[in-house]
Amino acid sequence: MERLAVLLVITAAMFTGLSAVRFHPDESLWIGWSASFEVYFTGRVLDPSWQAREDRYTIAPMTCYVVGAARRLGGWTPDALNKTYDFKRPYSLNLADGRIPAPGLLEWSRRGVTATAVIGLYVSFVLFARAAGRPAAYAWLVLVLASPYLRQELRRAMNEGVLLAVLAAVIWATFRLLAELDWPYAQWRRGRLVGWLILAGGAAGLAAQTKLNGAIAGFGVLAVMIMATVRHSLSARRRTRYLVLGAVILAGAETAVFFASNPTLWPYPPRDVVRVVRARRQLIKAQTMGAGDAALLTLSDRARAIPARVFRDYALVSYTWAGALLAFAGAVLTIGQLRRWLARQNDNHAIVALAVIGACVAAPAFLTPLDWSRYYFLPVYFLGFPTVMAADWLARRGWQSVRARARL
Repeated sequence: MERLAVLLVITAAMFTGLSAVRFHPDESLWIGWSASFEVYFTGRVLDPSWQAREDRYTIAPMTCYVVGAARRLGGWTPDALNKTYDFKRPYSLNLADGRIPAPGLLEWSRRGVTATAVIGLYVSFVLFARAAGRPAAYAWLVLVLASPYLRQELRRAMNEGVLLAVLAAVIWATFRLLAELDWPYAQWRRGRLVGWLILAGGAAGLAAQTKLNGAIAGFGVLAVMIMATVRHSLSARRRTRYLVLGAVILAGAETAVFFASNPTLWPYPPRDVVRVVRARRQLIKAQTMGAGDAALLTLSDRARAIPARVFRDYALVSYTWAGALLAFAGAVLTIGQLRRWLARQNDNHAIVALAVIGACVAAPAFLTPLDWSRYYFLPVYFLGFPTVMAADWLARRGWQSVRARARL
């Protein structure tokens, strides 16, 4: 009942005031492209439209599918979709030209993304409760649901809410994998190990088809697997066999799902993957050139802007010095937990999965050449966990000190 109550609170908090979220022009793009939902899920995977779009190498389809499913539930068919936003023209001309989604269409599209964000937040809460305890998890949840930044980014008809859900699936599957590995080698339930690896890899493939850098989640799972070989006393032969087979299963699942979910890449997968990476680089270059003051062209620009955004403007504890100190202290606590886990002094598999995979997927944001708010989502989100851990540790120590003095 407690978990159901938490899920209901998250749902109510996230869906309340959805129509009041400030419109972002990119929402027009994802809604306008969402006709791919009907094309894909009616089996028209060989339809020429997959190859006809000029932007096929820069648009990952997962958000389109989620938006398409949601607006379809609301009765919005592909013929009612808006055209995609023209950033070279003002809002008024885009509106006159049918490039702004109708209010009802926008609302239903946001509901789909918000629903996936609710799933991601709920799974994160359950994992963090296992990692740091229920008081810390509830404190984290309150801060997240009260964060104007996260409430904005997770509820728009854009990538972030969908990305959170699939990354949460990766982390949950990895957590369950670690729990299975804690059995003695002779008692390993290999079917379950393979199942959790396939789920982790498949979810990483979906993350990559939500946002290209989501593919890094697979490397995070691999890092956790390597750490698990250090934790367990296996012979060199068994360790090598476990890592090689595990990496093949993980990579195979991620690759299969990555290609299966995007028919654009089917004709010539190796060639088209290269084209996707190249097109993404060209898009970022073009965006940077046209970003004006939002372009972070030098390392000094990034060193000035990124910490201010992550630790001050958007952080759960939004004061530069306090947020940074708490995040640093929480990172130290987390490293201590990881060291004890490696030494088999604790069984905190949840914090291993959260910390390692979260660090892997959040790190690229610190290299972003664009000072755009949504690009900071992952570091802001995953730094929230060590921040709350540090605050929880301080609160516990403070309470213990007060009780000790009261006994004197």
